[in-house]
Amino acid sequence: MQHSSLALRAVAALVASCFCAIFLAGCRAGCTSASSSSSSASGPDVYLIIIDSLRADHLGTGGYVSATSPEMDAWARDAVVFDRAYTTAPWTLPSIAAVMTGHHPYAVGVREKQTAVPDSITTLGELFKSSGYDTAAVVAHIYLLPKYGLMQGMDSVNTDMVKGHHKIISSDGITDRALRVVQKHAAKDPNTPLFLLTHYFDPHYNYILHPEIYDSYPDYKGPIKSGMAVKDLRKSLLKQKGQELSDSRRQITNLYDSEIRYTDHQVARLLAGIQDAGRDENALIVIMGDHGEELGQRPTRWVGHTKVVSEDVLRVPLMIRLPHHQQPRQRVAEPVSLVDLMPTIAAQAGLSLPKDLHVWGRPLNLSSDDGQRPVLFSETGRWARMQAVIRDRWKLVEYPKKPPGRRVLYDLRQDPGETHDVSAQQPQILAELRADLATWNTALEADHQLMSAEESTPELSAEEIEALRAMGYME
Repeated sequence: MQHSSLALRAVAALVASCFCAIFLAGCRAGCTSASSSSSSASGPDVYLIIIDSLRADHLGTGGYVSATSPEMDAWARDAVVFDRAYTTAPWTLPSIAAVMTGHHPYAVGVREKQTAVPDSITTLGELFKSSGYDTAAVVAHIYLLPKYGLMQGMDSVNTDMVKGHHKIISSDGITDRALRVVQKHAAKDPNTPLFLLTHYFDPHYNYILHPEIYDSYPDYKGPIKSGMAVKDLRKSLLKQKGQELSDSRRQITNLYDSEIRYTDHQVARLLAGIQDAGRDENALIVIMGDHGEELGQRPTRWVGHTKVVSEDVLRVPLMIRLPHHQQPRQRVAEPVSLVDLMPTIAAQAGLSLPKDLHVWGRPLNLSSDDGQRPVLFSETGRWARMQAVIRDRWKLVEYPKKPPGRRVLYDLRQDPGETHDVSAQQPQILAELRADLATWNTALEADHQLMSAEESTPELSAEEIEALRAMGYME
């Protein structure tokens, strides 16, 4: 990893270390670790399963009453389930950048633009590869193409299902291809551990109904259609009122839930295939969402993600099943951040981070509430600029640009729907969270200067540009 200035390195390290002392109870994950250059041939297989646009509160594990995820719910009975896991950003590229690098996205150059993670940044794939693992990915999103830098260290990246995004059903194809990787690896070299990243896309809009497996509103006759473009969903909701609006909101939720149920079945197929291949017992399996989704239920009637930092888009499922069915604790109630997932996965797989790899994230404590982060941060820079600070029951949302100085404070315990600004009633909490945010921004800017190489925007094909435009990522 090359950096241009020793002075800058010292300043950034000092600022970051001060931040850690305040927020991270000591140090980053890399501060006390050893080199990871040796082979880990006896380590567990690691399966990282990422589901796009998946809200935590639309799974049975999140208390959802509709049967959207019976198969993952059953699997999660042997897993550690995080009740309040937060993404670092409400869209895929920066969210998965945090998961794969252990840094907040802006530190590695991803904020407003669709930039690639620099080659100089060490990724989770590279950690496993350098530790003697075979590494592979099967993906369904443009942002996980190798050109965006998140797949560094992967021996193979299957991108067959990166086509059309919003137009096709891809989860079955993702499972088929992931199972081929598992089966081929088991037959070829069963003694070498495998790191496999699998990314499912279908819960992302456009929402397609799967009536053969889930349809909670078969009698709906209104204007909302299966596969409807998200821009048309938004326009339609803005025109509606009364019962028509209520029915349409219900139908959008039905379509979204149907996508989750379909994906749930495909994830279960993958988990069953891992077991059938004899790779299940000594396996670390992570199931997570990269961000959530608004479904038109709020007063804004917004459908989608990207330019909001509501609980609907920031809270994601996170479930970790340890090797040999170890279960230190079934549920974690305290808030956790996806920025901590990289060192957590590495630690649970028995890998030590290199001494000079000072990642922002730190391993999550799976057996106790002690040592969890007291304060979490998320932000978006796409179409709007917002930053969120979460501490226990409190959530501060700042708008750094428009209108300047705007901020709102929510009490999530009393107001989970984020409808009442309590900043006037809680001036001390407001001041504390604003101070937290200011310190974080200072440390983040220092990390950005230290970590980021020159920004690089990948070249996209006409088809890729059209797909991103249809998904609302490009104008």
